[in-house]
Amino acid sequence: MSYVHVIYTAMISDRVAIIPPLTPDLAHVGGKPKQVPPINFGEIFDIPRLRKDLNWPVLEWSEVKKAAYDVPLSHETTPVEGVVMDELGCWGIRNIGNKGSKDPGHSVHEMLLQLDCSYTNLPSDALATPDNYHVKVWSMAAALFPDGRKRVLDAKTDRFPTQFGKKEWIPPDEQLAVFDNTYGVSAYVPYEWFQDFSPMWRFVGRYLRFTPRLEGIADEYVRRMFGIGENDAVPLYIVLHIRRGDWSKPCEENRPGTECAAPLSVFAARVEEVKRGLTEKYGPGTAQAN
Repeated sequence: MSYVHVIYTAMISDRVAIIPPLTPDLAHVGGKPKQVPPINFGEIFDIPRLRKDLNWPVLEWSEVKKAAYDVPLSHETTPVEGVVMDELGCWGIRNIGNKGSKDPGHSVHEMLLQLDCSYTNLPSDALATPDNYHVKVWSMAAALFPDGRKRVLDAKTDRFPTQFGKKEWIPPDEQLAVFDNTYGVSAYVPYEWFQDFSPMWRFVGRYLRFTPRLEGIADEYVRRMFGIGENDAVPLYIVLHIRRGDWSKPCEENRPGTECAAPLSVFAARVEEVKRGLTEKYGPGTAQAN
């Protein structure tokens, strides 16, 4: 979602979207971040097809700046020859609605891309609602135009210096717009990604397709699971994404001794419900689940 929001913001502000790599997260991929290298967005999603379908330029950071894209993230990583630390003025939105935090939203991408970022927060009226952390996408895009930029800078919002170099505040760069976090972004209401009117989904998200290589890997695993040959037809099936790691942890911490994650039997029962519904609507043989 974060990267779709980047692309949509670029489109409505008439800019070129630059997508950072996907960085490892212990709760999602297991292992330790120091053991897992980043994955370029284009290794997962078909960027040439996306550019064509959107009729809009989309780049990756690996096409813009030299960095250690293929090694695990670590402060102990040997510096890559020719990679320099760039000071950059950026926009801050992460802590506008987070009343418990006054720190800028530094991320691992700064270490990966060797960016020494200074942040300028958008004003509080950028929030989609006063009681939520989601920021209006047009508040972000407006700041990238001269009039909107002047409005934010005149508002004297929170400002944060760089961490390593001069340790001074730098005004947001006018050519390269960087935001500290683009996850909680909405056009109308928070969490609208799950609504059919979401512009980020309608104009960007639905055009994302996996690369042929990734689809080939998935096809190989499916065939192995069903025990079918390379030239055999793959039967219809239902896939579940059962996300437990990062979702279960807060429950386990706040409600010790309770069953925080639904047992697999519950998922199996729901799958049977879906199968019955598909059969009633489309006829027998609509779906097979394993």
